Amino acid sequence: MDAVSAADPSPTRVFAILNPARRRWSAARRLLEEGAAARGWPLTVLTTTVADPGAGQARAALDAGATLVVVGGGDGTVRVVGGVLAGSGVPLGIVPLGTANLFARNLGLRPRALARNVATALAGRPHRVDVGWSRHRRGEEWSAEEPFLFVAGLGHDAATVLATRAWLKRWLRWLAYLGAGAVHLFRSPIPVRLAVDGRPPREVRTWCVLAGNCGRLPGGIRVFPDARPDDGVLDTLVVPIRRPWQWASVAAKGLLRLKRDVRALEYGRAHDLVVQPDTPQPLQLDGDAVEAVDEAAWRVAASELTVLIPTDPSE
Repeated sequence: MDAVSAADPSPTRVFAILNPARRRWSAARRLLEEGAAARGWPLTVLTTTVADPGAGQARAALDAGATLVVVGGGDGTVRVVGGVLAGSGVPLGIVPLGTANLFARNLGLRPRALARNVATALAGRPHRVDVGWSRHRRGEEWSAEEPFLFVAGLGHDAATVLATRAWLKRWLRWLAYLGAGAVHLFRSPIPVRLAVDGRPPREVRTWCVLAGNCGRLPGGIRVFPDARPDDGVLDTLVVPIRRPWQWASVAAKGLLRLKRDVRALEYGRAHDLVVQPDTPQPLQLDGDAVEAVDEAAWRVAASELTVLIPTDPSE
C-alpha cells in the first residue's frame, strides 16, 4: 500500500466513536484517553446507540472540527462511520472490537492487539482506500446510498448473515457464520440479471453475487484472491453451484489457496454493478443484513477515505 502523497498535519482535535455493546470498549476508551493525553490532544468520546449506530456521531464530530476520528467497534460501526468520513479528508483510525473485523484485518490490524491498534488509530500511517456504495430497490422506491468497506452480497450469502444469531456471534465470533452457512449451502441457485459497467445484463443462476473491496478472511482464506482496498475497482464473484459436490472444489480453493480456476467460481472486476434477482433476495453490507430487495446497485469510489494503518506492516 502507498501512503498518501502529502503528510497530514498532526491532529489537534480527536473524536472517538465507540460502540458500548462491545466487550472491550471501556479498555479501548481508557487507552485512547491515555494516548491522546500523552500527545497533548483534546479527545471527545461519543458512544453509539441502537437508534444511531455511528452516522450521527460522525457528522457531529465533523461539524465540531474534528481533525481525526477514531472508531471502536465491529464491521458495522466502522462501515457507518467510514461512510460519513468518506470524501471529507479527515482520517479515520480503527480499533477493531467486533466479531469478524474484516476490513480492519485487511488493513493489517490484529483484532486482539488492543494497545497496538489504539496506537495505530492515533498515529498510524495515513493511506487512501476505496469505498463501495450500495443502493437497493423495493418495488419502485430506491433507497439512499449506503457504504461498504469489505463486501456487498446478495442471495444466500446475505441469507446466511441474516440467519446468524447475535448471541452465537458473541460466543463464537466469525465462526458463528459457518453454522448458518451450512443450512443454506445446498439451497437452489438464484436466477439473476447481472449488468456490469453499463453493459447489457446477462442472466445467470448463482448461489450469491458478491462485490468486494477487500478479499481476506480469518484463517488465511481469500474470497477474492487479488482484491485490494486501494485499487479503484470492485472484485466480483458469481457462484453458479449446480451440484453439491462442487462445494468441495470451492472449499479447497479457499482453504488451500489453490491458484487454478474452479468452475463454480466466476471472478470479475467492475466499477459498478447492478443485480436484479427474479424474486426478492436479502442483501448484506459488511455483515449488516437488509431484508429482501428487488434490485441492488453497487459502485466504487476510488481513494475516497483516508485510514490510518500500521507504520510497520510486519507488526
